[in-house]
Amino acid sequence: MAQFNPDYIIIGGGISGSVVASRLHERDQSLSILLIEAGPDASNHPNVPGAMTAQLLLHSELDWDYKTTPQRHLNDRECYAGAGKALGGGSVINACGWIRGEKSDYDSWAEVVGDSKWNYQGFLPYFRKVEHYHVSSEEHGSQGPNYTQSVTSSGRQYPLRDPLKNAWIAAGVRHIADANSGSPQGIGELVENRHDSIRQVASTIYSLKGIDVLLNTLVKRVVIEDNETGEKVATGVELANGDIIKAKKEVILAAGAYRTPQVLLLSGVGAKKDLKGISQVVDLAQVGENFHDHMSVSQWWKLRHPENNLAIGSPGFINPKYFTGLPMDWIITQTVPRKGLKDALERDSGKNEDSNLLVASDRAHTESFMVYVARSPENPTIPMNGTHVTTSVVGLLPTSRGSIKLASTDPNDAPLIDPNYYATEADRYVLRTGLRKMAEALNTEAGRDFVEHEVVSEGLVPLTPNSSDEEIDAHVRLHGSTVYHAAGTAIRVIATGSSTTCFRVCFHSYLCSWQAQQQRRILKISPVKNLLGSHFGVIGLDAAFDYVVIGGGTAGLTLATRIAESGKFSVAVIEAGGFPETDNGNLTSIPGNAAYYVGSAPGERNPLIDWETYTEPQPGLGNRTILYTQGKTLGGGSSRNYLLYHRSTIGAYQKWADHVGDQSYTFENLLPYFKRSINFTSPNDDIRLANSTPKYNESAFCPCGGPVKVTYPNWVNALASCGSLLGYQYVQYSLDRDTQTRSSSETSFGRQALTQTTNLNIYKSTLAKKILFDANNTATGVLVNSGGVEYTISANREVILSAGAFRSPQLLLVSGIGNPETLAEHNISLIANRPGVGQNMWDHCLFGVSRAVDVLTHSRLSTPAFAQEQALLYLTNRTGMSTSTGADILGWEKTPHSPTQQLQPKHPRRPRNFPSDWPEIEFLFLDGWSGLQRDFLTGAPRDGKLYGSASAALAAPFSRGNVTISSNDTADNPVVSPNYLVDPRDQEVAIAAFKRILEGVRQSALTVYHTAATNAMGNASDPNAVVDSEAKVIGVKNLRVVDASAFPFFTSWASSEYCL
Repeated sequence: MAQFNPDYIIIGGGISGSVVASRLHERDQSLSILLIEAGPDASNHPNVPGAMTAQLLLHSELDWDYKTTPQRHLNDRECYAGAGKALGGGSVINACGWIRGEKSDYDSWAEVVGDSKWNYQGFLPYFRKVEHYHVSSEEHGSQGPNYTQSVTSSGRQYPLRDPLKNAWIAAGVRHIADANSGSPQGIGELVENRHDSIRQVASTIYSLKGIDVLLNTLVKRVVIEDNETGEKVATGVELANGDIIKAKKEVILAAGAYRTPQVLLLSGVGAKKDLKGISQVVDLAQVGENFHDHMSVSQWWKLRHPENNLAIGSPGFINPKYFTGLPMDWIITQTVPRKGLKDALERDSGKNEDSNLLVASDRAHTESFMVYVARSPENPTIPMNGTHVTTSVVGLLPTSRGSIKLASTDPNDAPLIDPNYYATEADRYVLRTGLRKMAEALNTEAGRDFVEHEVVSEGLVPLTPNSSDEEIDAHVRLHGSTVYHAAGTAIRVIATGSSTTCFRVCFHSYLCSWQAQQQRRILKISPVKNLLGSHFGVIGLDAAFDYVVIGGGTAGLTLATRIAESGKFSVAVIEAGGFPETDNGNLTSIPGNAAYYVGSAPGERNPLIDWETYTEPQPGLGNRTILYTQGKTLGGGSSRNYLLYHRSTIGAYQKWADHVGDQSYTFENLLPYFKRSINFTSPNDDIRLANSTPKYNESAFCPCGGPVKVTYPNWVNALASCGSLLGYQYVQYSLDRDTQTRSSSETSFGRQALTQTTNLNIYKSTLAKKILFDANNTATGVLVNSGGVEYTISANREVILSAGAFRSPQLLLVSGIGNPETLAEHNISLIANRPGVGQNMWDHCLFGVSRAVDVLTHSRLSTPAFAQEQALLYLTNRTGMSTSTGADILGWEKTPHSPTQQLQPKHPRRPRNFPSDWPEIEFLFLDGWSGLQRDFLTGAPRDGKLYGSASAALAAPFSRGNVTISSNDTADNPVVSPNYLVDPRDQEVAIAAFKRILEGVRQSALTVYHTAATNAMGNASDPNAVVDSEAKVIGVKNLRVVDASAFPFFTSWASSEYCL
């Protein structure tokens, strides 16, 4: 094998590979060509030829049988992603539809690439050349290898042919004689790639005689080496068994939209971050990106007169000709209203879309059809007895983009396939329009003659022409699936200059062109239809944006989205973590799981979502060192907190405004912004306990607010119904009322940005190392590290630091802003002398006791049977304990005789007087064990009792902590010392609050994770101030701090509400 050196090696014996091999040999029979196919020769397989046996090929040995990653816009379903694993590829297992497409699609293609040969007229000679069309027409060929048949030409006369046609005509759709003439809009007859009902397999109709074919052989990688001039040249392939075969001329990669990017990545061609440790040979960041696919949505309909033998399964549906092709008659191709599509595109991009090719003309956007059989794996209650039929609506010009990534370096492992279906407003608009049109046609008088009603899965409602977006979206999320038309995953692999690779990439037969330059091949992949930018930054490549936001947490994603939605600026978000849904699953989304990995010393931790920062020994807590839980994930603390949403007092905001000399920080002036971010929904009183109706002020919210969801949980703690509630309230949650799932900055602002903008890029799993400055102390960008690769993300306008109360001061210090003595200790050059960086740390200190109670509490969840019961309640109807974190009653008080007025201040510079409405104590009634606060899940006694906890937090602490650095590397955790209870006034308030001895408090105290003010806001004349009232870092330019570290002092509320 190793001694066989053909002229050409073609990887993949599918449609494109077979065509290219055959055409090369046809052009020059002296060429030696090796075609390598991972699957077998299926030409004699009994299920391949016939129309009705094609379904048996799916999930068979002739199918790669892939699944997508969970699709977050489709209920996190893993969708089937079939692909032909046989000589002939997709032509072995596909549905044999022969659909040329619309003239304007090809004309747009030519316009995008600036080359007229890609327009419809440029393609037409080749369309004719490959066709042996079933009717004579100047538009079609008659001598090509691909035979076609229509429903009529194959003699199929289905009973519903005319009734279905009449229903669509009644809905305003015109009939067309030839849907394959470049103008397919209307209702036209199905055409299939069959000859006398037999499937036309590419490897059969394109002769492979004279070509060496290697079957059942998997290629691991393309071998790429430097030639004598230093250019990268593909010299051969390495097989999965380690054998290497050299090519004299070229390697041609034609393994399809799934396998082609996988082979490229395994060959070291791609972004370094995607190579799984494989040595990078060519840096082509778009390998595996730009993945797009047609998505369809199926529906099932009960027939009005099934006794007329209308569908498969009926006793009389037995005409042999019915089974010589797909059991269907028509393809209905339609456009959508341009204004509605333009509006949707503008919601996606944030800019004017008048020139977008998708709205430049009335292009075909949907394809619909009815199959005379009922097949519903999603709804097995639908019988296959001739009483039901299936319809599908397909979106033809998707704007959603996904990716193909390596799961491992083993070519036997399936790649990670993420189509990112239904991710854009444009795609949603198109499918909603198509589904409404389907409902309109079948609800015409002609349609009602043969269709009784739609049969829907549990939880859905039958669709009508007037169905809401939400009703249609529910159908799509449950029943959306691929049409197996994946494309685009090597679409922007353009080799130029010295990085030329001497091989070609082919897929979908027509997607490639190549040109000669200096007697070598330059790869040029032509774009398919419209292309959109990715929402994720290219790891390892320097890039520039208008704004660079460090930290994708509560404040960071909020601010980045607000900037991006203007459509005027490009924004990059640098986040050290990833998506919490991926890294923490349901433990993030479901409120009842909020206690996981929380406590001063939890037994289990998840480093994927937590920085694992430990404090210094705390004198006020008996010299204990405690774990300070933080959100190292998109959404930051809002993805990890207890979901409690409450604002501070009017006096607190007024004090802030007075302190920084800027009245825009008063409650009155901030309220419109609070309203703008929050979408409040009233509690579901039909589910909550009868005596637990909360009181709330609707004027504090706005119906137009959003995207953060705020409501009350469906579960009410029994403890909350005991005794007087004077001075207390049911607390609101950052919670989606309908789904009872967490609403964080990631699920709200982040997802809004990902679906409605194109100018925001997220660099996830990327650590900010240092803020970069020019000679004028102007922030110019950020040095970052992704998987060991350092590169620079530059800011044309500003760098915005939003890394939280610990990481923001750390980044300022390692970048040269802070106390000169601290910087000198770590050999850091001074940029700005601001000794207040990392000082003035405020935090709420939590303490309390737990006692056995005689009412039902979350403690019962330690019983497996009860936990299973509650999980079932949550999954089926979003009720039960899992909808609550265990805390739903909060109270605020001042102590009757405030120790703060009696004790001499230890630090006279600190404010002596809090506003009159500023409470000193926050009381929390927890529906479970808190005990010594070590581990909220496993710390409870194993005695079978039910527990409740009475806890308190210092709402007006006087103890001040600090944050500093242990090195000049942000990969090392900062040094954190909150200094809880070191001020005697805090000790007195704690004792007064809970009436227990000081030692008891010391043993149970813990943070509420509300750290703030470590980069305190103030006037430039104050040496302890770090930022001014506009959050700009004093002493440098183009750098702001936008997170809780910029608070001038702490207030009596949780910090996330202000950040949102």
